Amino acid sequence: MSGKDRGRLITAGIADVVLLDHNLIRVVRKLHIFIDPGIPLFVATGVTRKLPGIVRIRDFADVNVQEQKVTISLGEETYLAPLLKIPGRGTGRRRSSNRIGSPS
Repeated sequence: MSGKDRGRLITAGIADVVLLDHNLIRVVRKLHIFIDPGIPLFVATGVTRKLPGIVRIRDFADVNVQEQKVTISLGEETYLAPLLKIPGRGTGRRRSSNRIGSPS
């Protein structure tokens, strides 16, 4: 295997990690990667797709529904604060049935 072929495989592996680990596979249409190990330099640039209009909770969290209880498991706490602001939005009031608790 030539050096260029090895470099191509390594670059493809990096692209997979970047797109999949950061959940970017849905929004990146084209990705260009430049690596110069002599400097060292790593540059990745991409073109985004048009984002869908609706983002659903299941796009970034696991949702488990049992009887009258819904459990939402977030992988990253980054989304927690914005998610906690959602109950009551749209009606302009808070409902007593929208109780949010953390697992004990």
